[in-house]
This record gives sequence, C-alpha cells and structure tokens, in this order.
Amino acid sequence: MNERRHQDRIRPGIKINVYSRDTNELFGYLADISAQGMMLIGEKLIMRDGSYQLRLQLPVEIEGEREISLDAESMWCKSDPESYYNKAGFKLRNVSPKDQKIIEALVRTREFQNMTNYVPSST
Repeated sequence: MNERRHQDRIRPGIKINVYSRDTNELFGYLADISAQGMMLIGEKLIMRDGSYQLRLQLPVEIEGEREISLDAESMWCKSDPESYYNKAGFKLRNVSPKDQKIIEALVRTREFQNMTNYVPSST
C-alpha cells in the first residue's frame, strides 16, 4: 500500500549538498525536507527501496552542528528530461533525537527558504 506524506515540506532557498557517508561523494541536492522525509535532486539514478547512509551539510550552525547524518530509504525516483537530473523521494529512518530536533527547526522556520536571513531559534 502506498504511504502518503502528511507533513509539510520546506524547500530551501539555497543549494544544500547531501553526501554519501560511505564514500563522501556528492549524492545530490536537497529539494525539500520534512520531519519524516526529503526529496533530492541529482545526477544519480536512485533505486527504489534502497537504503542509504547520507550526510546533509547545513548552511549554518544549528544546535551546535554544521551537518546531520541521515539513514534514508528511497521510495521513488524519476528522471526529469528537461533538466537531465533525477528526483528521488526518501523516508528518513533511525534519526537521532538531536538530528530530529535540527530537522524540525528547519521545517518550522520559514526563513529556511531564504537562508541569508536564517537565525535558528534557541528553543
């Protein structure tokens, strides 16, 4: 049965790199993120139902961190013939409490859409 997302997703206003934790190679760019999942855009064709260990490089320090580690399961992937990039949707797995707090801060902070003005709250 197809799972539907019920979370708001936020699109960053700048390019945010996502790397493979295994190889440190660029895996893609963050297109949007929620507390439950994310979409990446990149050159790689991602296989559905694959498990990936990723590292998201934060554009500013949040909760004392400049990056977060994410385990993600690919849910879908499709090519965009106009841009020659692939889009892939991921469900986040085993997110640490600290990384979950960082993701939630990004999602609820609308300024994330324009990172030049982003100042994370200390709540």
